Order: sequence, then C-alpha cells, then structure tokens
Amino acid sequence: MLVLVDTSKIAGLSNQSLADYLTMVVLGNIRPEHDVIARESILSIFARDRVEGAIIADGMSDWDRAYLRSFYSGDWSVPPEQRVDRIRDSMARNLDSEHSEGR
Repeated sequence: MLVLVDTSKIAGLSNQSLADYLTMVVLGNIRPEHDVIARESILSIFARDRVEGAIIADGMSDWDRAYLRSFYSGDWSVPPEQRVDRIRDSMARNLDSEHSEGR
C-alpha cells in the first residue's frame, strides 16, 4: 500500500491523529467522504463541513474501533448486502460493549 499525504492539509494535526486517520482509511477500506461516517470518527477531521478551529480528535473514537472490529470479524463469503448488515449489527454490539465498559 502506498499512501500519499498532502502536507499542506495536515497543519495542526498530531502524529497520533494522522496515524489513526490513515489506519482507518487503509485498514478500514472506507472512503472518508462517505456519508455513513459518524461525526465522532477520526475520519471527520478532514470533513468539508468541519467548523474552522474545531477540536480535532487525537485518536480513534469508539465508533472507529467498533467499525474495525466488526469489519475484520465474521464470514466474508456472504453477499455484500448481508455483509453490510452483519457489520452494522456487530458495530452495535461493539459500541454497546464499549459504553458498558465505561470507555
């Protein structure tokens, strides 16, 4: 995998934020501009509608971690629609688990 970063776009980002953002883009196989991304996702740090001067997350959110866990678990041999449903269901369980553990 080759990742190109436009350094003019990352001013003010911590190395942790950039690393987590790139992790989600590369490992999450997700386009950051996709409309299903949660507002609390590290992927929102470059959102066009992000308010200038808004606080930038310094790491993955619960949503990000739940997505990656869900994306990489389970059976990939099902039709795409079923896979999406399984990811959603798994994310809901993972987020419930994160919140019940008090993270």
